[in-house]
Amino acid sequence: PSSKGADPTQFTELGIGSHGSGSTVPLEVDQKLSNLKYTIGLARTDEKDSGDSQFFINLNDNPGFDYDYCVFGRITKGSEIVSKLAIGDVIRHFQVYEAGKK
Repeated sequence: PSSKGADPTQFTELGIGSHGSGSTVPLEVDQKLSNLKYTIGLARTDEKDSGDSQFFINLNDNPGFDYDYCVFGRITKGSEIVSKLAIGDVIRHFQVYEAGKK
């Protein structure tokens, strides 16, 4: 919410992207869920159980993140757009599907 209406060049100055909601979740990892290209992971601080409201999209395979970052989703449509995202872009629509259901 803090970024709404803010100039992307001021994100660092305003602290946007440097904090979350204040409610953290424990780290959950699974051998079957690797940080592969177009998977979505939960961002965190140096503390393993500090995941909050920020996430990242793997633009490449990142096996070094396995067991350190929770993978909780993947891009199934529109992957050609993901690599074009830039700071300040607005995501106006996305859909979440339960695994195996569309």
